[in-house]
Amino acid sequence: MGKSVSAPQSTLNEQEAFLALHGWGDAARAALPGDFSARHYVRLQDKNRKALLMIMPKAQELAPFLAMQAALNAGNIRVPTIYAVDADVGFAIIEDLGDQDFNTLLRGHAQPEQLYAIAVEALQELHHAPVQSHAPLPHFTPQLFLQQAGYFLECYGAKVLKKPFTDDAIQAFNDAWSPALDQACSIEKSLMLRDFHAANIMYLEHETSHKKAAVIDFQDGGIGPITYDLASLLEDARLDVSLDIRARMIEKYLAGLPIADHAAFMTSYHILACQRHMRILGILVKRWVDLQLPVTQDYFVRVWRLLYSHRAEPALAPVYAWLDAHIPASCRDDWTP
Repeated sequence: MGKSVSAPQSTLNEQEAFLALHGWGDAARAALPGDFSARHYVRLQDKNRKALLMIMPKAQELAPFLAMQAALNAGNIRVPTIYAVDADVGFAIIEDLGDQDFNTLLRGHAQPEQLYAIAVEALQELHHAPVQSHAPLPHFTPQLFLQQAGYFLECYGAKVLKKPFTDDAIQAFNDAWSPALDQACSIEKSLMLRDFHAANIMYLEHETSHKKAAVIDFQDGGIGPITYDLASLLEDARLDVSLDIRARMIEKYLAGLPIADHAAFMTSYHILACQRHMRILGILVKRWVDLQLPVTQDYFVRVWRLLYSHRAEPALAPVYAWLDAHIPASCRDDWTP
């Protein structure tokens, strides 16, 4: 029997049975480091073959992963092949795409412009494909984006300000965001990966063109504005992207797609980048305070800086007015628990 790895005791027997059933019972196993998700992976090695055991602590989250995988396959995007699934317990055996993610390469000696260009080409390929109904997938509406931005309220009030926001402050927050999000969602729609950033893009050297960028961790995706994933890629909480590269990648993206209104596109980009940064700040605060993860401070400072980089967008003026009124300067980028 293969070597066991650390896992919740209640699932170890289920894992063993699942792996044995699908021919991986004798595989050596090594847990991979986690990130911001409760989902985790175990690398399987059995003689000359390898794969990953993906474990979803909430089994119901596996169905969205499978739905997005099928949709991305149909959109000609490189994603891990699925070898076996047990949807009842949240296990899947999937293709192991290696260790060369864009985040690792960008922190090494890779040429950032070349990597970001490959990632942008993958988005262009995805956004060229016609939008289909994809019934199992969520649609990212202004209301859903507003709900997700509200995670900032939930976490920042309790963990930074040490008191919940008042009903009036919450209403003002919603009033500030709603018109902007309506505007952001008025542009073209496509499949939306939602967490399309360097750490979730694997570099596959032997693939061609945009398929050198293989996408992982897409189970939270759906259908939404085409600007969201571009903002996710170019405004990364984990590492800095130069303003020059950001500008050239936006230009490259626009040059490759028939987008009629570039001004509306950029307005949507600014709004959804800001929304994403605000939601991530809530996540970072929760992890920093509750889990005491030191790397979060670096992310926290960077995301505050990125959040304020969109202040010149007129549609976001009410949002920044709300921030100025409700978040003291001492509780922004230089705050520590």
